[in-house]
Amino acid sequence: MAEGEQCGTSIDDLPEECLLIIASHLSNKNDRDSFSSTCRRWLRVESSLRHTLNLSHRYQHDKGYGYILECLLNRFQAVNIISFTGCEKLSDSALTVLESKCPQLRKLYLDRCLSITDDGLGSLGFSSLEFLSLYRCNVSDSGLGHISKACPSLTGLNLSYCSSVTDAGISALGRGCLGLKYMSISNSHEIRGAGFSSFASLIRLDADCCNLSDEGFSLATQGCERLGYLDLSSPRNCSFQLGPLGFTSIGRFCKNLQVLNLKLCRALDDGAVTEIARGCQALKELNLAVCTGIKEEGWRAVADHCTSLEVLHVNRCRSLTNEGLAHLRNGCPHLERLYMNGCPLVSRLAVELFKLHRCQVAVMTLEYLGRNLGLMCKLPQPNGPPNSSEGDWGSRPSFQRAFT
Repeated sequence: MAEGEQCGTSIDDLPEECLLIIASHLSNKNDRDSFSSTCRRWLRVESSLRHTLNLSHRYQHDKGYGYILECLLNRFQAVNIISFTGCEKLSDSALTVLESKCPQLRKLYLDRCLSITDDGLGSLGFSSLEFLSLYRCNVSDSGLGHISKACPSLTGLNLSYCSSVTDAGISALGRGCLGLKYMSISNSHEIRGAGFSSFASLIRLDADCCNLSDEGFSLATQGCERLGYLDLSSPRNCSFQLGPLGFTSIGRFCKNLQVLNLKLCRALDDGAVTEIARGCQALKELNLAVCTGIKEEGWRAVADHCTSLEVLHVNRCRSLTNEGLAHLRNGCPHLERLYMNGCPLVSRLAVELFKLHRCQVAVMTLEYLGRNLGLMCKLPQPNGPPNSSEGDWGSRPSFQRAFT
């Protein structure tokens, strides 16, 4: 270049790949908005990087959510994760817009969308949809039948607080969504368990505060042989409640369990615990808090057979005695944490002896109420909704109910 000659190159000459790299490093929302406001080209570049869309109930327009959604998806054409959490006025027509404008959708959160009906769910023709959350929705078996046909790639589904869903709807899902791995039916009181008899791919089931029956749950465990995580805590006091027969089926059929939460299952007895301990030898975390029916024989079985156990919860187990704690002290060779308080039959001397002989075990008097039940973080699970800290189950108080 001759001396004094000015370079005619500007930032407009940068290839689009370079602009994408620059835009991808903008973590601040104001910076991203400024970038997109520069010119149409930069707007197009920034829009192509938006993969999540979170419509709040605060967004209001005279033409409804369908109009807002269409405008947003015309701009953000790469979006594949959408959350409508709390949009109670979201109508079925908006889902129709979603199907036409966002065929590549992977995750959809419809938590507390009370205006969505079974007919609206019938318009969800997403062959690529992997995760769907229907927390506190008015969905019934008919809606689940639509989903089973329209979303064959579904791997995760949240049906917490769906009071109209029964085993018939669950069974329909098992026939159509053959790859389902994660499901929550917490507080869905009409499900007894038999609908899970064909869920061969399921590895995680959250069924706390449910009305599962012995017969129905026995069929479920026979069909869900790959389960790695099972939450049956806080059973409701009603005519349908798991008893020793239902709990025994866990040990007979769920050989791959790593995390089992049976907190507040007072019907659990020594025979059922022994069957679980013998059959589920891959268990790494076991929550038996407030299981008052377990006596010395049950604790001996846990100590002798749960050789892979790393975390054990015995909080408020009022039948745990010094002898039972001695069995735990001499067994469970890989134990790392023991959560124990409110056990009136265990003396301070017995606790000190436990600490002396098992100095590598952390004895915790205060149970930590985390989102994950310990080692569940090692099991594969999909990501949570955009701009949400609740995890994959959307607005449900995810994993916390097991410890409250």
